[in-house]
Amino acid sequence: MRRLALLFAAVLAAVPAFAQWEGGLAVGPSAFTITGSDRTDFSPRLAFGARLWLERELRSGLAIGSGVAYLSKGARGASTVGEIFPNEPTGDPNREIRLRLAYPYVEVPLYVAFSPQTRGRLQPQVYAGGHLSFAQPAYASYAIAGGGYTDAERDESVQSRDAGISGGVLMRSETDRFGTLVAGVHVSVGLENLRRITPPLHAVGALLFVGVAF
Repeated sequence: MRRLALLFAAVLAAVPAFAQWEGGLAVGPSAFTITGSDRTDFSPRLAFGARLWLERELRSGLAIGSGVAYLSKGARGASTVGEIFPNEPTGDPNREIRLRLAYPYVEVPLYVAFSPQTRGRLQPQVYAGGHLSFAQPAYASYAIAGGGYTDAERDESVQSRDAGISGGVLMRSETDRFGTLVAGVHVSVGLENLRRITPPLHAVGALLFVGVAF
């Protein structure tokens, strides 16, 4: 993670101070899940996300970019009481328990973008690179079979930072009335353990966004 942070700083420092930037702001639904557990079956959790980005064109059709994205990297899960609370079994340890995890992160990417030359108002772009993510307050809630979810509890096991790879596809559309509109999908894959405990868990998911370019 330290090497990735140094790479971020070195690349951004190399961009001339007088460089002109282009970017955009977009929002939309996200779906993330968690991989790496052999005790809990995780499924995607829907949430709200946003993305702000800035890019500097290096040559025609090729740019370097960064920005921030707000992504909720939680998930839904199903397991047993004994697996989740091995030291504090309540009743039947084989009783089903459902989880709802909200792990929001602020993701800071560094990527290379390619925009092929096209005719017309639609302009596609693909981009890929790495990212650092910084955790916001994380919460977990539980529901034993037959009951409702408990109040969300602060999950102190979540790491303060994560690193991974990310990328996506974006379409720009020039309009006379609203300026440049954008739509696309941003995919994020975490490579670090989300928590300070084992087994290692990793977040993977995508943000479907619409917005404006400037």
